[in-house]
Amino acid sequence: MLIPVTIFICGLISPSQSLDNGLALTPPMGWLSWLRFGCTIDCEKKPTECISENLIKRTADVMASEGYLEAGYQYVTIDDCWPEKKRGPDGRLVPDNKRFPSGIKALSRYVQSKGLKFGIYEDYGNYTCAGYPGVLGHEAIDVATFAEWEVDYVKLDGCGAPDPDKGYPMFGKHLNETGRPMLYSCSWPAYQKHPHYLAIAESCNIWRNYADIANSWHSVVGIMTWFGDHQDEFARFAGPGHFNDPDMLVIGNSGLTVDQARVQMAVWSILAAPLIMSADLSTMKPEFKEILLNRDVIAVNQDVLGKQGLRVWTSDDKKQMLVTLLFLVGVSSSLALDNGLALTPPMGWLTWERFRCITDCKKYPNECISENLIKRTADLMVNEGYLDAGYEYLGIDDCWLEKERGPDGRMVPDKERFPNGMKAVADYIHSKGLKFGMYEDYGNLTCAGYPGVLGNERLDIQTFVDWEIDYLKLDGCYINPTAMDAGYPAFGKMLNETGRQILYSCSWPAYQEDAKMLPDYASIAEHCNMWRNWDDIEDSWASLTKIMNWFGDNQDRLAQHAGPGHWNDPDMLLIGNFGLTEDQARVQMAVWSILAAPLLMSVDLATIKPEFKAILLNKDIIAVNQDPLGKQGLRVWKKTERGVRSRLEIWNRKLYDGTFAVAFVSQRDDGIPYAASFTADEMQLPKGEYQVQDLYKDEGVRQWNSEDHFEVRVNPSGVKFYKFIPRASGDAIKSDSGFVSDAIVNVLMNNS
Repeated sequence: MLIPVTIFICGLISPSQSLDNGLALTPPMGWLSWLRFGCTIDCEKKPTECISENLIKRTADVMASEGYLEAGYQYVTIDDCWPEKKRGPDGRLVPDNKRFPSGIKALSRYVQSKGLKFGIYEDYGNYTCAGYPGVLGHEAIDVATFAEWEVDYVKLDGCGAPDPDKGYPMFGKHLNETGRPMLYSCSWPAYQKHPHYLAIAESCNIWRNYADIANSWHSVVGIMTWFGDHQDEFARFAGPGHFNDPDMLVIGNSGLTVDQARVQMAVWSILAAPLIMSADLSTMKPEFKEILLNRDVIAVNQDVLGKQGLRVWTSDDKKQMLVTLLFLVGVSSSLALDNGLALTPPMGWLTWERFRCITDCKKYPNECISENLIKRTADLMVNEGYLDAGYEYLGIDDCWLEKERGPDGRMVPDKERFPNGMKAVADYIHSKGLKFGMYEDYGNLTCAGYPGVLGNERLDIQTFVDWEIDYLKLDGCYINPTAMDAGYPAFGKMLNETGRQILYSCSWPAYQEDAKMLPDYASIAEHCNMWRNWDDIEDSWASLTKIMNWFGDNQDRLAQHAGPGHWNDPDMLLIGNFGLTEDQARVQMAVWSILAAPLLMSVDLATIKPEFKAILLNKDIIAVNQDPLGKQGLRVWKKTERGVRSRLEIWNRKLYDGTFAVAFVSQRDDGIPYAASFTADEMQLPKGEYQVQDLYKDEGVRQWNSEDHFEVRVNPSGVKFYKFIPRASGDAIKSDSGFVSDAIVNVLMNNS
């Protein structure tokens, strides 16, 4: 597959005349409140996050003491939501007297006492974007107020601005006439279809060109793409004193991985863009702080020539790979395959998502599909606690074969990459207490073009038995989906007839769903231990949410067929790779556990970061996934309403002991964790009193009565995952993890 790639390079661009205030001779660097803290104004509920003098002072302290000022980040700027809702009797702007009790001038001087510069936000309309007083009709008095407050930077937004081509230059003229140097940041072109960039460059130090950035990789890519597509319109107008602004740095928030954060820092530096952070610097993780303080990258951004770089090459060729990801999803709850396996969702590790079809062991000795990779992974699974946590299967996906069968018609492992043969690999894995899995395809070829099983079913099954495998994933490339209803059951019957217990993972319904067929999930559940239902997962939040949404939208067809011995499979865990942040990885682990999905890692266990390892080894969440009742959970609430509950959803799974696992998932990408409240009915919880445990241990134990609303605060693209334990009543008994009614105990005992 050709991955979309973009190259930016510094090019020669002619500067035009800049605003004559002597400022921004290199791209401004600093911090702005908006992306991370938005319009948070409730300081009682959110004392460390509300827009207030305390937030600004704390940020100034961190910038001065933690190396940000020394690296060049000098502006500390309050965005929207700082004033009172009405002007004072003298017509002047008034800061909110509760959140800024000392006034803005005192705050400005505090910031400046740290060696920093102070910035403030306003809007050229009647109101700011958040509904506070705008400057329209008060331009001269507001500029004078800013000068008296000793402001160093003014960001002028454009919500409701009537005539930007006249208004922005006039406001800039007022700023210049004060005699105080104030950097002038305009949103002028962002609100226009055909901006006059020459006039903008003459009137503003920096200007926002395009859409607001959000806390997501999707948003960063969208802005990068737009800047590359339109660079001929505006790049030549950037230079010392006047710079295009693609918006704030998302780095350090919940929406970008480390690799994605590096991309933004690199491209913003090439673009000679303002480097304006918007993160909570007091909780910044070291790996993101390191990116923000990278002196070599900052030096590129601050190059005194001031020439904006260009995108000089891009490819978005979307050729389809002849590859399908392994493992299967969703099945019906009729009779399971009678092999006694997968009574709880299988757990293990698989090569595909992380290592794909890497076969060049000279170039990639630690990543190629080989016995060395498999043995190293087996050692790590045992030594690092994965086997103890329940991850017992170790599976090789596609690309392990020679391109041709042997003289006897049997499959032959690649002789260079598996010099000791598959039986020796299986023996090594078994010696570690693990189980060995392999991949094949029901067509003439595997998805990557190696020999498939079609026409050689019995011989290949006997070969797998001779190698003593424990798990077989059977993919579905190069076979008509209509033939699968007979072919997959026939292959499973032959597996069973060998007498060896081999877990059977089918891709049967995934190809039929893609072909717009309606899979017979009752039959699939009778013949497979697990099955992939739908699209292959890719290493991104977009792919993960797409699969979650599909499972939620189709759960009425799928969930009834899952249970002990037969499971829907939404595909591998991305956790620990490049595409998910820690919050997003928590989402996948929570939702996969609610879905009673197979937990199949596909990550380099030798290099996994501790925070991702902790997610994979979370025993409380694994216990939800492995619950012996085997009942697949459901998405029970999802609305498109606006407000604090926008793009939130609730997933609920009832467990064997009468408790409930409930995940509150956010698919928002704006900058703050909003507080939202839900009723017991919305969460689909019975009435009563509950003890509530946070399965990620971010919070202590709560007591909650269903007569009250349950309030939860979820990070953008994050999750809050709780266990709701009914409080003891007259007909309940204590269990290890909560309380379980006598009726449930009787059902369990009668079914055991």
